Amino acid sequence: MIFKFNKVSIFIIFFFILFTNTNSFSSNLNFHSKENITNYIYGILSSKDSNSHKSLDSFKKIKNLQKIHSPFKKHFIFSLVENQKIDKASVFLKKNREQHNFFEGNIVLGSLFLIDNEFEEALKEFNLIKDEPQITNFERLIINTLIHYLHIFYNKELEVDDVNKNFLRNYKNFNKIHEAFINCYLDNEYTDSSFQLLINSQDINYDRYIYFYINYLLSKNKNNEVKKIINQNVDSYNSNILLDQIKEWSDNNQFNKITNIFSCKNPKHLISEFFYLIANLYSAEESYIKSNFYLNLSIYFNPEFKFNKILLADNFFKMDDFYKSKKLYEEVEIKNSIFHWYSVKKISKIESIISNNDVALNLIAYNYKKIAKPSDKIIFDMANFYKDFNKYDEAISLYSYLLDNLNEEHELYKEVLYRRGGSYERLKMWDKSDNDLIKSLEIEYEDPYVLNYLAYSWLERDINKDKAMEMLMLAYELKPRDPYILDSIGWAYYLQKDYIKAEKFIRLSLEIMPEDPTVNDHYGDIMWKLKKFLEARYFWRNVTNSKEADIEIKNKIKKKLIFGVNNIS
Repeated sequence: MIFKFNKVSIFIIFFFILFTNTNSFSSNLNFHSKENITNYIYGILSSKDSNSHKSLDSFKKIKNLQKIHSPFKKHFIFSLVENQKIDKASVFLKKNREQHNFFEGNIVLGSLFLIDNEFEEALKEFNLIKDEPQITNFERLIINTLIHYLHIFYNKELEVDDVNKNFLRNYKNFNKIHEAFINCYLDNEYTDSSFQLLINSQDINYDRYIYFYINYLLSKNKNNEVKKIINQNVDSYNSNILLDQIKEWSDNNQFNKITNIFSCKNPKHLISEFFYLIANLYSAEESYIKSNFYLNLSIYFNPEFKFNKILLADNFFKMDDFYKSKKLYEEVEIKNSIFHWYSVKKISKIESIISNNDVALNLIAYNYKKIAKPSDKIIFDMANFYKDFNKYDEAISLYSYLLDNLNEEHELYKEVLYRRGGSYERLKMWDKSDNDLIKSLEIEYEDPYVLNYLAYSWLERDINKDKAMEMLMLAYELKPRDPYILDSIGWAYYLQKDYIKAEKFIRLSLEIMPEDPTVNDHYGDIMWKLKKFLEARYFWRNVTNSKEADIEIKNKIKKKLIFGVNNIS
């Protein structure tokens, strides 16, 4: 007999095995009750599915389980933190403090002791896990940083034990941020220079920390210096949205909006920003559950810094939890126009996924029209939305407006030329497309994406083939792992009938973005030319099943599935 198990069945079997082979529970607790087992399973499954409310509801129904089963505490605490019930987490952890020990629980309880100035209790929590062999180096970094903050808050000076200082020094980039905040908290002579060292770094983008430097300068009433720094750092069309927002506040002399949400003299705010940094690093590693855990702690310790919720919304978006993501974006206040516009863009993307492109485009167009004086960046965003949704005439109109009003030396100018050229190309207005793309290259020739786009366009039209190949190889030299450039080079070799080289490059592109319909189509064509007909049809079918492929390409693929690549126009 063959047994088939769904996810719930597997969990039930697993827990029966686990609990019937452990001596850690007491018979008088009646753990084996159907209610306990069911609630535990649904609690964990809901947690796995990011349904924190259902997870928490299920865990709360379990009787006495925290006394016998250590993993329960971790799942329960994660659920409490995700639901912003940090105080209840504190009560639970204190009540069960002597029974079990796990990293996140000690972090929560130790941090709460820390900001309540209960330094001995905080240190006790941190020391319990500091030297545990099973924690990672990154977790050890979290603990050592919190201990460092503990010494600073307690002693009001930089002197701490050498072991702790040396450990933090091993993380050079992380330590730059840490030292800047500590110096700011102590208000010592190194504050200005440590922020300068941080924001002028050539190694890593520290744009976010320009805000904290500005915040510090405003506390010293250096408003003119603040305006100078903002004008120097917020003139790029792709700068940090936090900086875009403070530029708007600065332009309107609303400096109180900058200072009201953070103070480096406030220990809670420092711990909040530290947890935000940890959350950001986890998010970059796609560890979204852990990222959300630290983000919720960050929001708890400084609820005024509401913009930190943006990362939480971004995380849920990447986790495909569009309901939670949309709800968080909708909470952004309209008076904070830069963040609000960012949220509108994200909500529109969500609507394109859960509804359709028309709903998404109508939503963003409606909000765009409500802006009395949209900035160049917002106009650029709107044009890009039109282009992405195949509204090329509308996109060209906005791109043209920008080109008429921007200086040719403006960083945005060449990018607008590239985007408008791409829009003309989609409308088969070749001369206008070539003019824009060539002019963009005249401003910066070694732009791999413009080189790639123009070269591919020429190859598709069977013109300037030698020059196109030269441009593609330069683009490849500049961006050797870019899948679009790899695909273009492969296609260039295909058009030259060098199918072996073509296969090599497009296979590399396919490895990087296996779902892309164009790359699958190209690879199918190559397989056909190499007389690998089954493989060709496999990759063409990938295109017919793709949600990203448009009707035109799908119709071509249907013909290829019948006739192959010969005589298909």
